[in-house]
Amino acid sequence: TTVLAFCSARRLRSAIALIALSLLLAVTAGAYILARIGGLRWPRKAQRTADKFYRITLTSLGWSAACDGHAVEHSWDQIHALEEREHHFFIFINPYRGYVIPKHAFVSAEQAYGFVNTLRGYWSQAPENSGHAWLDRPNIKLWITQHHLDLRANFSAALRLILLKPVNVSDFKTNTTQLTRLIVLDIVAGVGIQYLGALPQPQFNFFGIPQHGIDVSLFLLSGWVVARLMGDVHSAARFLVMVSAASILLALPVAAVTVVAQLWPSTVATGLAWIVGMLYLAWTLVVAFRAIMLLYRPTLSSATVATGVYALLNFFVLLTLPDTRLFDSPPVEDKKVDTRLNVEDTFYSQSKLMRAAADALTPERPGVTDLFFIGFAGEAREHVFSNEVNYVRKLFDTQFDTRGHSLILVNNKETVSNVPIASVNNLRVALQAVAARMDKTNDVLFLFLTSHGSRRHDLSVEFWPLDLNILPAARLKSLLDESGIVNRVIVVSACFSGGFIDALQDDHSLIIAAAARDKTSFGCGAKSKFTYFGEAYFKEALKSNRSFLGAFELAKASIEKREQRENIEASNPQIYVGSKIEAVLDRLPR
Repeated sequence: TTVLAFCSARRLRSAIALIALSLLLAVTAGAYILARIGGLRWPRKAQRTADKFYRITLTSLGWSAACDGHAVEHSWDQIHALEEREHHFFIFINPYRGYVIPKHAFVSAEQAYGFVNTLRGYWSQAPENSGHAWLDRPNIKLWITQHHLDLRANFSAALRLILLKPVNVSDFKTNTTQLTRLIVLDIVAGVGIQYLGALPQPQFNFFGIPQHGIDVSLFLLSGWVVARLMGDVHSAARFLVMVSAASILLALPVAAVTVVAQLWPSTVATGLAWIVGMLYLAWTLVVAFRAIMLLYRPTLSSATVATGVYALLNFFVLLTLPDTRLFDSPPVEDKKVDTRLNVEDTFYSQSKLMRAAADALTPERPGVTDLFFIGFAGEAREHVFSNEVNYVRKLFDTQFDTRGHSLILVNNKETVSNVPIASVNNLRVALQAVAARMDKTNDVLFLFLTSHGSRRHDLSVEFWPLDLNILPAARLKSLLDESGIVNRVIVVSACFSGGFIDALQDDHSLIIAAAARDKTSFGCGAKSKFTYFGEAYFKEALKSNRSFLGAFELAKASIEKREQRENIEASNPQIYVGSKIEAVLDRLPR
């Protein structure tokens, strides 16, 4: 049925503010797309449209009005009420928004009421309005109640969509209010998961607000693009209602797993979060594919392409953007040391600190093969190296009887006032101090060096802003030879440390390297307490095996298993045993 209506009265207009998260362009674009999909108009003051002819068309699918190239369409379930007044009919889309049809636009009263009766008839016959009563005036309470029922119906239909059970497209209640509510609930679900994942100390991040605006914009754009690809732009809102309702339900198990994961170790929780995230992504795409098949009845290839476009816009585009969450855990305490220090005080205190360290050394015991220990932590930027040197010194003092025979050099701001820094010059002084208190031909030096290494087989010596010299393998060899110490056990824990063996090997040396000459070792970093080698050799193997050689074999096997488990390239720890060193090591007190 088509009626010409002469409209000289006001059209009632107002819209719900859809996206208020940010004033950024992304949010504005998202709201614009939603407005286009839902047939909304931006809020304006009520205005008169004089001398305009509107063509109102009634069909079994809904009604539309066109004027000067502009048109609006509404399905019958979007008609809230039709109120008659003295000179006008008011067709309400919701209690606050509607269209005015003046009675004088009709030729006669009979035509006017015929139009109204036809509209009511179509409305009553619409399946979406089954069981609903016709309203002669707006009812805010009923409108709100109906939207709650529609929301429940959308979730019920979405659950069947997720579980791959029979569901009809008509089971989803589609209108602008439903789409808006679902988008807001989806945002709340996402923020809630972020909050739960950031427990026990979630921190609000203001810069996460634009991120949600971008998410919503891409989601709306994906619905429009999919509908465009399927050749039915007007169905975009229904498609978005289907997938957004399903997305909210899929977020519930994710939230539950997020809470449970808080009780587990971080490594387990991280792995579980990755698995759940992949399952969520996969099932979301299954739901989107099924929604496309139900709504558009396309070919399998067309549905696959449309699902790929949906995934591209909703997931893969976001991977190129910074992950800025609204709630996040407080940053992990940075284990890298703040190396800003008083350079002059540090420089002039070294002679005093080295003298004190040397004075604390006790002479060797006549007739006993004593073990002396020197630890060298070359990198100040990460705590892991100073952690290892301090741990190993305590281990040797208690288990290998080096108390009074041990000395450490550490680059770390926390110890700079009472421990000598790890520099090449201090290492030379330390070697000479130890050599002066030991029997150079009978006693044994255990030298442990831990730092970053290079392919040139240099050991990094870094303590900014001090400009320290690196320690090449050849330079270490010359320092040892200069000290006159004969029996040496040298452990170098660094990347490419196998290259030190060529320079240091002799008949009286046992040399252990954490990695082959062309391989990296693992475990350094801001969050590490031990390197992989340091943990395997000192913390595990040497605690149960006093043999330096036997402990190496245990540590190497442990490292190989760990690297295979973590699917990383093998570091291949190395060992060199001089022909005369084993006999000397056998003389060490047990």
